[in-house]
Amino acid sequence: MPMLPFDEDPAPLLRRPEFANSSGMLVVTSEANDPFRVERTFLIRPNGGQVRGDHAHRSCSQFFIAVSGSFLIRLQVGRRVRELTLDGPDQGLLVRPMVWASETATSSNSAILVLCDEVFNSDEYIRDPHVFAQESEILTHGLFDWANWQTI
Repeated sequence: MPMLPFDEDPAPLLRRPEFANSSGMLVVTSEANDPFRVERTFLIRPNGGQVRGDHAHRSCSQFFIAVSGSFLIRLQVGRRVRELTLDGPDQGLLVRPMVWASETATSSNSAILVLCDEVFNSDEYIRDPHVFAQESEILTHGLFDWANWQTI
C-alpha cells in the first residue's frame, strides 16, 4: 500500500505517565498508555558512541524509551532531518513508518527499549539510504508543519 504524505509529525515526542515518591519513580508501559498495540519488544544496550538502527521501516511503527542513560536520535524523512535527545523513561519517541532513525548512546550504561506494532519482517526494512531517499521524498510534501526539522 503506498504511503501518503505526512499530515502530522512523523516522529512526535510523547510524555509517559510517571508516579514519583520518596522511594523513586514508576513509569507505566501498558496498552492504554502506548501509542499502539505492541507486537514486538526489544532492548538495545550499545557500546558508547556506537550508532544503532540506521534504517527505516516501510510499515512498522516503533516507540523508543530510554530506560537508562541517554541517546542522541537522528531522524530523517526525505531531505528533512531532526535530532533530539532521549534521556529518561518519562518520555518516548514515536517513530512512524518511512522515517530513517539512528540511535547513538551518549552516556555509559545506556539502554533503549523499543516497542513495535509489527512482528519482525526483514522485507519491510529499508537499509539502503539511496532507496530510502527515493521512496520517502514525496512524504515531505504533506500538510505537516516541518518547522522543527532542518532541510539537508
